[in-house]
Amino acid sequence: MSDYLYTMTNRKSANGVVAMKISKNGSLQFIQGSPFPTGGKGSPSAESQNGVWIDQTLLCAVDVGSNSFAIFRRNPDGTLTRLKSVSSQGTGPCSVCISDGILYVLNKGSAASGGKARTKIAVFAIEGESVRHLPQSSVELRDAESPTQVIINRQGTVLAVPSMGAQGSLLHCYKIDRGAAPGPGLLTELASSPFAITDGDFGFGSAWKSDGKTLFMANAVGNASVVRLTVDASSGQIEEKARATAAGTACWSVLGRGEKKLYMTNADSVLVFDVSGKRLDQIQSVDVADIPNPVLHDLILGPDGKFLYAIEQRKRRVLVYSIAKDGRVALKGERVLDAPSFPLGLAIG
Repeated sequence: MSDYLYTMTNRKSANGVVAMKISKNGSLQFIQGSPFPTGGKGSPSAESQNGVWIDQTLLCAVDVGSNSFAIFRRNPDGTLTRLKSVSSQGTGPCSVCISDGILYVLNKGSAASGGKARTKIAVFAIEGESVRHLPQSSVELRDAESPTQVIINRQGTVLAVPSMGAQGSLLHCYKIDRGAAPGPGLLTELASSPFAITDGDFGFGSAWKSDGKTLFMANAVGNASVVRLTVDASSGQIEEKARATAAGTACWSVLGRGEKKLYMTNADSVLVFDVSGKRLDQIQSVDVADIPNPVLHDLILGPDGKFLYAIEQRKRRVLVYSIAKDGRVALKGERVLDAPSFPLGLAIG
C-alpha cells in the first residue's frame, strides 16, 4: 500500500484520522468510515511536523490534548483498525517517528506547568502490534524550549529535534545506539548539540537527505531562514554549510524526488529551493490566494513524486500541487475535510 494519504482532524473534543485514496491524477477521495477515532483528543493550537507516522502495517497518530498516541492497523483498502491508545509518558505529544522497531515520541511539555511538565523524548519498542515503553532510553530537554519535530535519518542512526530556545533556534541531534545498555534506541546527544542557528528564531520542520548526514531546517521568525547542515555522528559535530533567507515564517519541510528540490511552507505560500549539489537557492514562491490570511501547515510528497500535498488549516483542507519536471509547483486542486477540524500531520502509505 502506498496510495493512501492520512491526516488528523485534531479536534479538541475528539481526534480522528482522515483516510484518503490518492488517484493517478493526484486527487483525493475519502475512504469509507473516515475519520477513524483515535480515542483521544487533539489541540487546535498544536504546531508540529510528523504528527502521523506510518511503519509497515501500523499507523501512529498523536493525541496532543490527552497526552497519548493511538496505534492503528492499516488494512489493504486504506481503512484503519484502532489497536490501542498509549500514554505518551509526557505532556503534549506532538511528533512521532519510527525506525527499526523503535518509536520516538516528542512530548512538548507545558510552560504553564511551572517546570513540572518538561519537554521529553519518550522511546518505545514496537513488537508486532504491541508497544513497550523504554524509560531508560528516554531523554528530557532543557527548560524554556519549544521543540516541534522528531525526525530520524534513513539509516536510523541520528534523531534530529529542531527547537526554539530562549535565545533563538536550536537543533538537538542524538546518536542512536540500538543495542546498548540500558536498552534499545538509547539516545546520546552529540558533542556539539544543541547547535545554535545564529540570527534565527524558532526552529521548525526539518528534512534529512538519504546520505544520513545532510539536514535542512527552517527557522520561522526573526531573521527567517532555511539552513543546510552537516551532522556527523562519528565526530559528534554539527556544521552549517549554507543559508537562504525566507520571507514569512518558513516552517515545514520535505525533499522532492531525487532530492534536488526542497519544498517548504510558510503561513501563506509554498517555497521551492534548488538543493542540487551543494546549492540552497530559492527558485519559486506560490501564494495561497483564494482567502485572506491562509495558514499552511504540514506538507508531504506524493508516492510517485509528481504531486505535493499541504494542509491549509483556515479552510480545513488539503491542497494538491502538481510538480513539473523542473521541480516547480502549481496548485491543482483541494480536498476539504468533511468534519470540523484543525488538521495536523500528513503520512502516505
